[in-house]
Amino acid sequence: RVASITKTFTGTAILQLRDEGSLNLDDPVTKYIPEFAEVRETAGKVKDVTIRRLMTHYSGLSTETSLMSWGAEEFPQLNEILNALPDTEIVIPADSQWNYCNLAFGLLGEVIARVSGVEYVEYAKRNVIEPLGLELTAFDREDLPAEQLFTGYDAVVPGDPSRRELRVADYLHLNGIASAGQLHSTVADLGKWMSLQFREDGGERQGSQVLSGRTLAEMHQPQYVSPDWASGQALVWRVERIDERVYHGHGGAIHGFGSDICFNIPS
Repeated sequence: RVASITKTFTGTAILQLRDEGSLNLDDPVTKYIPEFAEVRETAGKVKDVTIRRLMTHYSGLSTETSLMSWGAEEFPQLNEILNALPDTEIVIPADSQWNYCNLAFGLLGEVIARVSGVEYVEYAKRNVIEPLGLELTAFDREDLPAEQLFTGYDAVVPGDPSRRELRVADYLHLNGIASAGQLHSTVADLGKWMSLQFREDGGERQGSQVLSGRTLAEMHQPQYVSPDWASGQALVWRVERIDERVYHGHGGAIHGFGSDICFNIPS
């Protein structure tokens, strides 16, 4: 399970639809999900929650839906998340600070579905995963060879903080926030995914060039930069400066699994 690396696939799908003229990154989310108008404006405004701000974790939206707990036995379905929007909060003003948000990418998955007319998982398979030839990347483990599935383990503390034991991690489908972290993949497939990022001169979108070179360059462009210029946030990708190099990357963590990808595009 590669968990939140899924978000980079979701962001790619959003940019595909933008390039087709189906949406605008600075549109408010309510244009595509009218139910979002019911969100509680605790410290920010609904109108300021845009597609771009969801993609960059600067929307001010709470990290999770009000129904979410990573210790739960089951994750909520999308209709439950939408029904719970009146109990969901904008906790800080848009653009005020970075606030990592899984809910944002659950909502982006629904934007993709409503704009394209195809369920999010099917859209990502047809337009991102299959054109790139990612044969061992899938949202459901039932779609992968059972003999190639890793078993994840969690360290647990059964009533004694001085003791740590390993146990097989629970397997929970993310359901309504699948677009935030449900993917399974391999090192080889993630290598193909990273190789796409170096095709900024790859011309227009066609075949395995699932985003035009121009749009890939835009996706890598920082939208927000820290005061010391040591880090920033691009469209989905996190950006870090180490010495004279700038690295783009994304990590992921889910029951029993941790993942991370990172690359440097020479200037």
